[in-house]
Amino acid sequence: MVSSYGIQALPIAKALELYDILGKYLPEFSEDTHILDFVGTIVDNIVEDKSDAYVEALCLMLGKDVPEVISLSSEERLKLFSIGLSVNDISNLKMFCEDVSYGR
Repeated sequence: MVSSYGIQALPIAKALELYDILGKYLPEFSEDTHILDFVGTIVDNIVEDKSDAYVEALCLMLGKDVPEVISLSSEERLKLFSIGLSVNDISNLKMFCEDVSYGR
């Protein structure tokens, strides 16, 4: 899947790397959870932890380096972060990693 912003689903090795970056910030997900609430909770968890995971994840999903990502407006970063998590189906990635006992 490719979004209109050019963000592509990561190959499995990179998707696992994304999970390594974000895994501890991912809340529980159910079919009743709205994806924007899910993403908002992830961002809140990262901010609360004062982590660089947000920028690291964006760099991975966009294939850009830190200066390129930081040069984007905060609104653009948040939009791209949300799109990237959607394109990479972060809720299913979380379930997959838990099912196979990967990582955290």
